[in-house]
Amino acid sequence: MKRLLLFGMVYLLLPFFAHGQFPSIVSPDQQISVQIISTQPLKYRVLFEGKVVIQPSALGFQWSKPKVELTHFVLKSSETQTIHAPWKPFLGEQSDIPNDYQELTLHLESTSSPQILVDLKFRVYNDGFAFRYHFPTQPTVKHFVVQDELSEFNLTTDPTTYWIPGDYETNEYLYQKTKLSEIRALEASAQEKDIALKEPIGDYFVQTPLLMYTSDPIFLQLHEAALMHYPVMHIEVDREKRSLKSHLVPDAVGNKAYLETPFSTPWRVMHISKTPEGILDSPLILNLNEPSSYTSTDWIKPQRFIGVWWEMHVGKGSWQYSGGQHAANTENVKRYLDFAAEYGLDGVLVEGWNEGWED
Repeated sequence: MKRLLLFGMVYLLLPFFAHGQFPSIVSPDQQISVQIISTQPLKYRVLFEGKVVIQPSALGFQWSKPKVELTHFVLKSSETQTIHAPWKPFLGEQSDIPNDYQELTLHLESTSSPQILVDLKFRVYNDGFAFRYHFPTQPTVKHFVVQDELSEFNLTTDPTTYWIPGDYETNEYLYQKTKLSEIRALEASAQEKDIALKEPIGDYFVQTPLLMYTSDPIFLQLHEAALMHYPVMHIEVDREKRSLKSHLVPDAVGNKAYLETPFSTPWRVMHISKTPEGILDSPLILNLNEPSSYTSTDWIKPQRFIGVWWEMHVGKGSWQYSGGQHAANTENVKRYLDFAAEYGLDGVLVEGWNEGWED
């Protein structure tokens, strides 16, 4: 009986120990919480207003050179900081951008051979969270090749989703609205008639930004920020598990990135809001992008312009010269130029192409 009682007490305390030994952070308004669940394998979860919105989800990498899987780590140390750093953009919808968040940095060492140092950074704002991987200068590796990024976002429900097919060539698809479990990317791609070049990845691949909402309602949007020297992230959907996994655009031989330490990946960004307006108004992507490196912006001159291409969009003209009234013709463009000159518009955008130019 005593053994049973002791076992029961240990069993009840296990979740407390599992969560208590790893750091977590919350948003400034205390509504969003990011918790590190484990480091072997590396997993996290996210709560919004006390409800789990991202179930335990894996993080990590597969490298092809050196050939190693970075999924199990030892936590060497961590630190948190609270940041208040509002800023002013050169131009935009807002003259002042609020920038308040808590940041958690995990200093990790892989259990693989060779041992790889990775810094995992989480930032939690009132309107969402983001994370990125940083590979610091280290003795065991300098150059490396990414085979796959293993970032996951495991959802708790089957949300209504606005999506376009994953495609390495184009993002000019019309958006679909279905449940996550009803995504059929190949079927949606086959329905498109106006895109000349289509290369859909597969039936369960979509692009970012990916907008979702649940019955609560909670609105989620998955995207990325500070995308530099790294391939674009598409999303692989597991419809049964309601899981989203990063899928990077490959090169001709299947590798995803050729990198050198020190290097920081783009931010993986999840907006969280109770209203769609909360996502529309969010400065989260702006805050996560790198600050401008320009010391002078005097040479930037905003202007107003009109575009001939709108005639094609509304069906008044055709895109191709043959088989219809091609809107980007000399007589029509002169009419636009005269209109712009009369009403003080700074430019005219002329767009259109002939049959075969799209290839």
